[in-house]
Amino acid sequence: MDKPTIYETAKGFHINYNAKNQLISLLQNPSIALNGAENKSQVGAAFIANGAAVLNRMVALEMIAQEDIDDSIAIPSQSAFETYMLEKGEEDGCHVIDSASNEINRVGEIYADKCPEFKDAKYFTSRVPTDFVTPGGLESIKLGNIGTKTRLVMRAPFLLEGVSGFQIKRTQYGPLGLGKVTWFDKLGLYKEFFMTTFTPITSLSSSQSVILGVEREYVDRPNSWEYKQTITQIPVKDLIEGKYQHNYTPLRNAA
Repeated sequence: MDKPTIYETAKGFHINYNAKNQLISLLQNPSIALNGAENKSQVGAAFIANGAAVLNRMVALEMIAQEDIDDSIAIPSQSAFETYMLEKGEEDGCHVIDSASNEINRVGEIYADKCPEFKDAKYFTSRVPTDFVTPGGLESIKLGNIGTKTRLVMRAPFLLEGVSGFQIKRTQYGPLGLGKVTWFDKLGLYKEFFMTTFTPITSLSSSQSVILGVEREYVDRPNSWEYKQTITQIPVKDLIEGKYQHNYTPLRNAA
């Protein structure tokens, strides 16, 4: 399971589980509060890839403690990933994926005491664009705008060559009240995916409406935060009825 597959698999879960349930709620009650806060009805999690070698390197750097590492769990398929997310996704800490074996371990805490860069708020605030928190953008990003799990997945890529951090966020972004899926590397935010709509929430219907899946790949970091953008239409009816399939590469065991 390489990094693009992890990212696409996280997107698939976010669409097929979080977005589906949120749309059902919106169709039943369009006036539910969508105020940019954490949406606790969604399932979110933070991930670091790639696995066993990373765990050993993180222990050696005293970023994690051996006793904080849970037993590994196999996730050989999309359905296994979804089961894991529903059972373990909400637990505190971070989930470390081994791309060779398609196994995942939950780690209780990542420590940053011995890395002075992490004590400087600019390390985190300079690694996201000003519209990371809200579609309208902020004049400047402050450390308080960046959540604990987001900061967690931003740390490992800085210290460990070739490592990426991923997150399914629960903080609402845009009118649908859904969070983002993010991919961080050493330079900061590399890709993100979020869902929105141009249809007023009160006019959404299961038979005619679509929502938009927006993906951005950032190509000028951390200067202009210029990005390439792709937009996909997601039919509300198909998603609610379980007929919508996100186009991703299925998880598979390494040869």
